[in-house]
Amino acid sequence: MSKTLTQKEIDALVRGRLGGRGAGDGKQVVRPFNFQAAGRLASEQLRAVSTLHESFALNLSHSLGAYLRVSLDVLLIQVEQLPFEEFLTLLPEKPYISLLSVSPQRGLAALQIDDTLMFSFVDVLLGGIGNTASLAREATEIEETVVESVIHVICRELSAAWQPMGAQIDLQERQRAAEFHHFVAATEKILAMTFEISIAETKGVMNLLFPASVSNNILRRLSSAPDYRGSRLAQQPSNQKLRERLMDCKFPVELRIPRIKTKSAEILALRPGHVFDFHVPASACASVAIGGRDVFEAVAVRSHSQRAAQLLRSLLRKPEIGD
Repeated sequence: MSKTLTQKEIDALVRGRLGGRGAGDGKQVVRPFNFQAAGRLASEQLRAVSTLHESFALNLSHSLGAYLRVSLDVLLIQVEQLPFEEFLTLLPEKPYISLLSVSPQRGLAALQIDDTLMFSFVDVLLGGIGNTASLAREATEIEETVVESVIHVICRELSAAWQPMGAQIDLQERQRAAEFHHFVAATEKILAMTFEISIAETKGVMNLLFPASVSNNILRRLSSAPDYRGSRLAQQPSNQKLRERLMDCKFPVELRIPRIKTKSAEILALRPGHVFDFHVPASACASVAIGGRDVFEAVAVRSHSQRAAQLLRSLLRKPEIGD
């Protein structure tokens, strides 16, 4: 036999389901929630991703500049998550887009560069200086082949930057603008990183796009990395790599007497066989110069059959309080 509940019994069941909340005065606390903010990058993730790709931009400036044999600057200017349809509205009329494969996630990413940059790359690789304006046309097959070599350099540096997350990025194929509209669903959020590239007098934008299926997986790996330290994740490997490269750099080192000033007339009077007086006592100390800068006061000595210098004191000024 079924029993009909009274209104008081119904209210009591509802209060019980709510865990007793509101049992006293029947009031509930309602907090606003922005559904558009769901899934956005946390501030800590944003700092880590930004630092990671600032390091990527710096390394790309060196490697791509060395490959093109020109002075080139790459600067990260923005990292954001936005719907794919919103990004499409920002595309230039004739964008150059390449699809990138991301393994082992078996996902796809996209690389878009302005046509001004594309034609500058082509001009440099074909012997020019890269100072070209947009030609307002599609690239030819030969030009596409030339630009692909640049994309390979970008992929190599991007793979090195994403190595802590175990991601490998390779060029897959050129994507036409009409086909690119089906890259992901229009409403799907993508992780977009915008870089400004300066070559000669030309400036242009390069965009890296990662769908949520790829970026979420990478961000989880980033957060769970054993050496994850927020925004310092990419800084440590980058500093270590820079330190290792500096240890292999060569600097000119010389042992020289103190700087001497003499009259131009004495210099003009010099002839072979003359003895030129430096006006410096033989007991005066010399200096060890590194890279043209006096660093140590020293005296000339001999180490077995080699000439050497015995360092006496540092000539570098010690920083004072307030410097």
